[in-house]
Amino acid sequence: MFFLKPNITKLKSNVDIQGLIKALEHKTSDIRTEAQQAIIELLPIIIDDKSATDLLIIALGHKKTSVYKTISELFFDFIDILSPILLLALGNTSPEIKWRSTEVIGRCKFEGALDILCFNLLNDQNGDVKEASKWALESIGGPVALKCLEESKKKDAYNLEASFKGTAVSIKPTQTSTTDKKEKKRFFAGSLDDLASLAGKGNCPFCGKKMKKDQIGLRCEAGHEVVCRNALFPGYTTPSQEIARILRSRGITVDVIP
Repeated sequence: MFFLKPNITKLKSNVDIQGLIKALEHKTSDIRTEAQQAIIELLPIIIDDKSATDLLIIALGHKKTSVYKTISELFFDFIDILSPILLLALGNTSPEIKWRSTEVIGRCKFEGALDILCFNLLNDQNGDVKEASKWALESIGGPVALKCLEESKKKDAYNLEASFKGTAVSIKPTQTSTTDKKEKKRFFAGSLDDLASLAGKGNCPFCGKKMKKDQIGLRCEAGHEVVCRNALFPGYTTPSQEIARILRSRGITVDVIP
């Protein structure tokens, strides 16, 4: 983030897309809004300029929330003219760009991306990209999406299993991430009901340590996370709140959850 006030008018006049995207990081909301509006007004020029379209795609993977969310909304609001660029983003090598563009596709229910979504679901090695692709295909629906989803299920593309029989629980890990220099594993439960069953038992199915509910799902002292496969994407009820609802409907007392 920077604090000097950028000259949005000049940036727009020079078609400085990189400068306008940089302005989306500014601490002042008015500056961010002006930069966003300038980018919108320059869209007719951007879509015919490969370097400019590349900058929009790269911005989808930006580490600053104010940047990538603004660009995501831009693609969502103007999907009718920006869909070709979004399709390019689906094929980007960055997992962040892939799953964020996929999320926009799912929200728009854009059928023109079905082939790429199916390819990513069946072949991509990143768990977040696969989960986003699955969510988008379920959102779009239709025979092509359903066929692809069924194929992925047969191939067990997610290496995911959640079976609850008595006290026996089996969930396979789908990805490993590194946070704060400590390796932690994340596991995906099959549904919020499965997650609620785990919450009711209270202990981590992998190490036996006590689990606590958080905004994503469940976490134990050892750092194991158990989340619903849909929990990481917009459009769903906050997982912890939904878990609480399911548990309360079963007569289980639930501690205060954010």
